[in-house]
Amino acid sequence: MSEPTARLRVPPHGSSVAATRSFVAETLSAHGLSDLADDATLAVAELVTNAVLHARTEVEVVVDVEPTTVRVTVRDDDRTLPVLRDFGSEATTGRGLAIVQALAADVGALTTRRGKAVWFTLDRVPTQPGSPEDRTGLPTVPSPPAPRRSVAVLEDLPVALWQEARRHEEAALRELVLVRGDQLPETVDAWTWFSDATTAHADLDAAVEHALTAARPGPDGDPPATLRVEVPVTDDLARRTAQLLSTLDEAEALAAAGTMLMGPARAELVALRTWRCDEVVTQAAGGAATPWPGAAPRGADRPR
Repeated sequence: MSEPTARLRVPPHGSSVAATRSFVAETLSAHGLSDLADDATLAVAELVTNAVLHARTEVEVVVDVEPTTVRVTVRDDDRTLPVLRDFGSEATTGRGLAIVQALAADVGALTTRRGKAVWFTLDRVPTQPGSPEDRTGLPTVPSPPAPRRSVAVLEDLPVALWQEARRHEEAALRELVLVRGDQLPETVDAWTWFSDATTAHADLDAAVEHALTAARPGPDGDPPATLRVEVPVTDDLARRTAQLLSTLDEAEALAAAGTMLMGPARAELVALRTWRCDEVVTQAAGGAATPWPGAAPRGADRPR
C-alpha cells in the first residue's frame, strides 16, 4: 500500500517544474487518483514556477493523501508570502495564483521557521466548486493607480491579431523561463530580464484592455476591428519594453530552432509585437506615432 505522504526536493531550476509534475502525477496514480492528476499537476507547476522565479531556493513538494482530500504543499526558504493582486484578466502578474485558486478546493500560504509553505487541496469526491469570494487563503490587495504622465499612442491596433499575439507571447515568456532556468547562475540579477519583460507585457496589455472597455462595440456586439490605445509611459517603461522585445525575439529564435515546445509565431504576430514595442520606445523618447502598417513578411525589416 502506498504511503499517505510523499516528498520531493528539487533545485531552483526550470527543469524542476517538469520533475514535480511527474512526481505528483505518479503519487496520485499510486493511490488510484489519476482523475485528479490534470488539475494537481497544473496547480503544482504554477507554485513551483513561482518558487523558482522568486524564492530561488531549494523547493520541497509534499503530497498528503487524506481520506477526503489531497493536499499539495510547496515549501521554499523565502519568507515573503505570495499575494493575489487585483490586476484583472489583462495582467500577467498574479495569474499563476489565480489559476491555482480556480482549480483547487482550498488554497493558502503561511510562513515557516525557514521560509514559507503554499498549499492547495483537491477534493477526492467532486463537489460543487465555491465562488472566488469563498477562497480566502491568500490575501488580496488592489493594484495602485498609475501616476499620470506622458502616453505613447498605438494607432489602429488590430484587435483580433493582438488577442492572438498576446496568447502566444504569454506562452513564450513562461516557456523561456523553463528553457533558461538550468543555464542561469543562481543570482537575483540573473532573473531581472523576466521581471522586466513580464511587467512591460502586462502594462501594454492593460492599456489595450482599457481601450477595449471604453470602445463602443459593433452592431453585433463584437469588439471594434481596430483601436487607438494610449499607453501611460511611467517609470522605466521604455527600458522594460525594449527588454520585452529582446526576450520575445530570443524565444522566437529558440522556437524556430526547435528548442521550445511551442512553434514559431506567424509573421503577422511577430510584426505586431515589434511595432507595438518600437512605438512605445520611440514615443517615450519624443518620437511621433506611426499607425499600424500591417504585417510584414518574415525576415523583412521591422515596421516603423
